[in-house]
Order: sequence, then C-alpha cells, then structure tokens
Amino acid sequence: PLPPPPLLFQQNDLYSKSQEKFNNYGLDEPPMYTLPPSTEATNTTATPNTSTPPPITAGTPTEEQVDRLQAAAQLKLSSTPAKLGLQVAVVNDIVKVIRTRPRGPTAKSVRINDVLESLNNQPIKSIPEFQAAVSALTPGQEISMVITRAGESMTLKVTAGSSITKEQHNTLKRIASGQVEAADENRLRRINPAGNFTYAW
Repeated sequence: PLPPPPLLFQQNDLYSKSQEKFNNYGLDEPPMYTLPPSTEATNTTATPNTSTPPPITAGTPTEEQVDRLQAAAQLKLSSTPAKLGLQVAVVNDIVKVIRTRPRGPTAKSVRINDVLESLNNQPIKSIPEFQAAVSALTPGQEISMVITRAGESMTLKVTAGSSITKEQHNTLKRIASGQVEAADENRLRRINPAGNFTYAW
C-alpha cells in the first residue's frame, strides 16, 4: 500500500503558535482552534453506548432528569468567563488597545490606541497583569477602567460581559436552581461558555 501523505503541520506546533499569540497579545481568551483529526485507526465495530440517558420529552421531567440537567447547568455556570472584548498589546512599554469586539462591553466606550492605565484600581503595566485582572472579574460585574486618550486621562464605567448572553446566563441559573422545563435540554445544548464570542450585558 502507498504510504500516508505527510502532515502539513503538527498538532503541537499549531497549539504552540496559538498559545504564543495569546501570550504576546492581551486577548480576553486564547484563540480557539480545531485540531486535525487523529490518524489512529478506530474500531468501527464497537458496541454503541447504551448508558446515555433518554432525552426529556414533553411533560414533567423526572427527578433523575432534573438532577442531570441541574448538574450540567451548574458546570456551565462555573466555567462561564467574564469578558471585556478587548485586545491589547505592549507598545513602547505601555499597554495600548489594538482591537475591540463589535458586540463587546467596551465597544462603545474604548477606542483603538487608548492607553490602559488600570482596571478596577489595579495598575496595568503588562499583558499578564491585564489577563489576571480580567480573570478576576465575574460576568455582570460593574468595573472601572482608567485610560489615557490623546494625552487626557479618563475613567470609564463598564459592565463585564461574557461568552454567552445575559439571557442564556439567566437560563443556566434557573436550571441550576432546579427549575427545569421540558425544553431545557435543547436550551442547554445551545449554550456554550467556551465559545469564542463576547457579548455585552
């Protein structure tokens, strides 16, 4: 048989390049890349998994179904990050805004080339400091940002957003509290906190 074609890139190389970009530019989140499929052989005769719980149909969910969806909603809530929709870079030893997300929390207040001085009273002098400050936020939190624009210092009030909408977050909170409806299984599938999106709240 013919030998397999050579890989155009290695998975580790792809991850390293994306992580390097994340470290060099202050993104709210690392870039999301889909790794190429594994070339290992798979067992096509494997027995299907019969332990998958049945979907919730119309009617009142059972206690087991409520517990399962409640646990899934709690997990998604705990992994929902706060986001500002900013991308920054260090230019001449100062942290400058180089991009804002169109639907993000700072889209209407922050401009490209603004100098980020502090975030919630924490001085921002490097990208790691910016990333640490954003990581400490929670979605919906009211924060203050001190920026310098054209030589003028100003304080902005911003509400931290997230990778999901506020409506989706409220849905997760309701399900996590045990208030489960028949349609919630499909709703949960559509809520992805790990998605590469930024929404204002």
